[in-house]
Amino acid sequence: MAGITVGDPAPNFRLPAPGNKEIDLADFRGNRHVVLAFYPFDWSPG
Repeated sequence: MAGITVGDPAPNFRLPAPGNKEIDLADFRGNRHVVLAFYPFDWSPG
């Protein structure tokens, strides 16, 4: 998979959600702003 650069649309992905549901990024396209934040685990280097 090629990397993305600033300004590129995020690739679609699906994540588990409470209540045995899933959230799909495509459900938000064109409707809302979405902020993607990546938080490294406390025990990971860097």
